[in-house]
Amino acid sequence: MSIRKIIFCDICNQRGLKTVEFRRAYRENESTGRRITESRAWIEGDVTDAVENGWLCTPDGQHICPICRIRHDS
Repeated sequence: MSIRKIIFCDICNQRGLKTVEFRRAYRENESTGRRITESRAWIEGDVTDAVENGWLCTPDGQHICPICRIRHDS
């Protein structure tokens, strides 16, 4: 039996909701249009997988998705 690890973004998905992203016309870094998830980010894997996919893991244990990282860097 394997254990699934899921990391949720501490900015846009504080409640830890895991739903499938479903958009009519998806464009990178766009959060408008018909959608189900309202851009709640999560990744299946461990911290190493998250970092390899552009996530930021802060020293105090927060996980920040690539889109929130771009929004908050500016």
